[in-house]
Amino acid sequence: MKKSYIIDYYSPDIDLQSFNPQPHDDFAFVLQLFVGIEGGKGEECFDIFVCTPKWIEHNYAKQTIISGLHTIIVQEYDFEKLKEWVRTMRFERMGAFIYSEEEGTYAAKNYTDDIPTKTKERRLDELMQIQQEISTEILSKMVGSKQKVIIDREEDSFYVGRTQYDSPDVDCEVLITKVPNIEIGKFYDVTITKADEFDLYATL
Repeated sequence: MKKSYIIDYYSPDIDLQSFNPQPHDDFAFVLQLFVGIEGGKGEECFDIFVCTPKWIEHNYAKQTIISGLHTIIVQEYDFEKLKEWVRTMRFERMGAFIYSEEEGTYAAKNYTDDIPTKTKERRLDELMQIQQEISTEILSKMVGSKQKVIIDREEDSFYVGRTQYDSPDVDCEVLITKVPNIEIGKFYDVTITKADEFDLYATL
């Protein structure tokens, strides 16, 4: 599998070379990463919101759950409220993972990971089951529509691509019935014929 790498980075908010916030513990900015595939052409831009805890406290003090790009922040942990929030938000795309301690990080140095693995796995399964139902409903509405997709690779029965809205390796894939003269890395207009929990099927 080809690896992704950072081609360049930039902030529309600050000069990254000279940035010296005052005060040092109360700031926020957007960092844009331009990511490409090793040996491939083109790039995708990912926006990362960088901020301090004090900035969050000043700007979102009254909110119990705060959502941002790739981020959910809660005032206190309540798994049932988190599940209900996911149902309400109805994310088109959502991923989750089990926390594992990483050596040398702030969390590893200052907190004890005392949640049993089975409990983590159960909570993850419950959360992703909710998202699976939402994703299935959203994707099913795309059946019959025309979508622009980029072809990422060829497999035995399908060409595998993704729509112009999806990122490689993490978002929904489009499985396209094989026809001659298809080129990897190019965009094509396809018709969506079927949907399952996290993938689409299409024809050219």
